[in-house]
Amino acid sequence: ETGLEKYRESLEYYRLTKKPDTTIGLEWCIGQVHYFQGNYSEALAMLNKARSEAVSYNYRMVIALSDEFLGRTYYELNDYPAALRHYQAALDVYVETKHPMEAARTVALIGQLSQQQGEYTKARANYQKALLAFQKLSDHVNESATLYALGVLELKQNRVDLAKEYLWQSINITENMRRVSTTVDL
Repeated sequence: ETGLEKYRESLEYYRLTKKPDTTIGLEWCIGQVHYFQGNYSEALAMLNKARSEAVSYNYRMVIALSDEFLGRTYYELNDYPAALRHYQAALDVYVETKHPMEAARTVALIGQLSQQQGEYTKARANYQKALLAFQKLSDHVNESATLYALGVLELKQNRVDLAKEYLWQSINITENMRRVSTTVDL
């Protein structure tokens, strides 16, 4: 709540500067906060507003980030066709603008969507593609989360041995991050 309040306050000041990039970015942030709070109608309104304004200025990353979170929001609302449309739009921009971590994250989200719809083969392929990218990027947090998702997917199909392997890998990566970390927060 405090973050949302501060974003709104900042937005009013940034509007005075007449700099659209910061204003549009803050609108996206507000939409993201609404998503995390579960205020999906407010999230859709603000993310669509940010996306529309980003399109008019050709701010590619804000367009992609808006599409990603629109996809996440539609996923939570069980509107899977809309979620997939936005995920794919975000992925296209991430690939085009050479943002591999964001692209891999979106591929994993598409995998989650496929899994939710019972399309396990598609889900597995997307998770494995995302996993390879996270490993290449040394993104251990997302690597661990993707291994966990693969483990859950295999459990749903009663492939217990494979599920166990993925879940152990996820645990090991997580424990290793915790052991190696120099920050108390992690």
